[in-house]
Amino acid sequence: MAMNEDGRYDADHCHKIENNGKGDYNGNTITSEERQIVSPSLSKRAKLEESDSVYPRPFESLKNGRAFLLFDKFPRRRRQTLRNLKVWGSAFGTHEQTKDLVAIVGGPNVCVCDCSLDMRPLVRSTFDDDEDLYCVAWGWRPQTHSRDVPIIAVAGKGQVVALMTCKGDRILTLKGHKALITTLMFHPVHKNILFSADSGGCVIFWIITWNTESVSYESRELEVKSSIQTMTISNDGFFVFLGGFDGLFQVLEFGRKVANKYPILRLLRSPSGFFDPSTIVDALVFVRKTNLLVAKAARGGIIVFQVDTKEGSVERYCELAWSPVNEYYFQMSAIRTSEGVQITCGQGRHLYLYNIDLDTCQQNIVEPTHKRDVVGHCSFGKLERDDFSFDVRGISLAADGRHAVITYDPGTFVLWETDSC
Repeated sequence: MAMNEDGRYDADHCHKIENNGKGDYNGNTITSEERQIVSPSLSKRAKLEESDSVYPRPFESLKNGRAFLLFDKFPRRRRQTLRNLKVWGSAFGTHEQTKDLVAIVGGPNVCVCDCSLDMRPLVRSTFDDDEDLYCVAWGWRPQTHSRDVPIIAVAGKGQVVALMTCKGDRILTLKGHKALITTLMFHPVHKNILFSADSGGCVIFWIITWNTESVSYESRELEVKSSIQTMTISNDGFFVFLGGFDGLFQVLEFGRKVANKYPILRLLRSPSGFFDPSTIVDALVFVRKTNLLVAKAARGGIIVFQVDTKEGSVERYCELAWSPVNEYYFQMSAIRTSEGVQITCGQGRHLYLYNIDLDTCQQNIVEPTHKRDVVGHCSFGKLERDDFSFDVRGISLAADGRHAVITYDPGTFVLWETDSC
């Protein structure tokens, strides 16, 4: 199947999880005896380390939406440029320190907003005009004598990964890809390891060494047969899930060390029978604090899998009622809530909300609980709505469920409060 010039990335977010003594930041492996299930079995929900009260309640509506452009200004001569600009990637920080920060990328632009400060963009950074950024992820730069510093990784058409501060300062450029980079994600446990994958079928993990006065990196790579469009990682970081063209759906194992120094990444299994080769698996989200994996296929459906977090095998848990003729390249969100799991996705002008009760869900097909037109209720300032369709491109949801960012074609994003506020 020919590769589309456009690209997509998985909207899963970075997580800061402190080292627990069972592995180190240089990637040394954790033994099978120490490999405990971080996310509880659905049938043993009572064994959660935290009570349901720590999770946000599922939201039902959005309010106080404010629309922004990725451009600082909007002169008329750039109208055609805006028409062709897609806002591909967005990601909220997930730690207490960054929970109100969201990063959005599209074209050569990076924008960081603080939803707690009047929901206005704080930082805008622009790369070369020929760059087209597709993916963004939050990570951390370890500090010896102070709090760790949040950082952002961005990548796209330029085939390099750029690490930058929240203020837009460039820290490091990672070189090694030979095709469009479609997805990025920091390891959920080892903060110095970053994964990236491209449309040429190459997965690279970067081992970053943070020194007081300098920063360096090493890399290892793995080739797969199809173009990769999305990636997500299990809670404990042992399994990497890939999706892409020709129905690509694979599970990689990460963490066994080589010569007592470097971890390796290897193909563990390719689950079959779930996605037709004519589909494109373009969105994967591993739901934190559960063992659920949500997979969406363009020209296909949305399947929720239960993952065996010891073996990396997957089993169909349920499916979402979804049109097989769906928008290609859409970023979806899935979070643990006080009532189970809430999955949010969109198509055209509408946003769909699905709520799954982990105790009582016996349905093969889960219907959406809410559907909302998220285009008609927005004001786009100088833009004439009749000139642009404003199709929904993706959604990211803050870890506490209080804010959401919805991205649109062309060049527009809207920051919302949810009724969880």
